[in-house]
Amino acid sequence: MTPNRRKFWLLAFSSLFAVVGAGTFLALKPSWLKLPPCFFHEATGLYCPGCGSTRALQRILQGDLFGAFRCNLLTIPGLVSVVYLFVLEMYDLWFGVSRFRKSALWLGQVLLVLLIAFTILRNIPWHGFDFLRPPPSLS
Repeated sequence: MTPNRRKFWLLAFSSLFAVVGAGTFLALKPSWLKLPPCFFHEATGLYCPGCGSTRALQRILQGDLFGAFRCNLLTIPGLVSVVYLFVLEMYDLWFGVSRFRKSALWLGQVLLVLLIAFTILRNIPWHGFDFLRPPPSLS
């Protein structure tokens, strides 16, 4: 099997896994799902860039976009970016070209800088940055 075929099947199975996982996640009610605490937050008291993203995914699958943004501001833009990069990779593999490599690299660099800035800002103990921190709970 050629490397491109392997990548194609890996991406196909991972997308199937994501769809099945999202369906299962949607079927579960948030009260049934007992989530473990963030280990980074428990150990350091600081918020990692992913704190609140599981609750944000629950809100997205329930159609509550405002609640998703409230849990983690970067979850929706991150999901859109991942889907965009997935589509570009599938296009490249399907047609055997590398047309979008520069845009994918540029997007990855922008996302990395944004993630670092988001992590720093959400941990600054100033009232103006409270909206970046996940709420204790959203019912």
